[in-house]
Amino acid sequence: MQPLAEHVVTERIKDILREADADRRAQAAVAGGRTRAAWRRWSGGAARRLSAALETVASELDPAACRPSYGRE
Repeated sequence: MQPLAEHVVTERIKDILREADADRRAQAAVAGGRTRAAWRRWSGGAARRLSAALETVASELDPAACRPSYGRE
């Protein structure tokens, strides 16, 4: 078992390395021309298109199945 001081130092070093890795990834994403928000917008559109395609397939397989209405959409 590690002494407490050594354990605290080891955990702090791991935290610093995790933060540095997160910063590197964020900078690489920005340098690539796409920010985190841009990736979310892009993936959100893909998810909506996939959902619509699966809805079409489901309605062809079972016409009785329909999406619930949550009011005005």
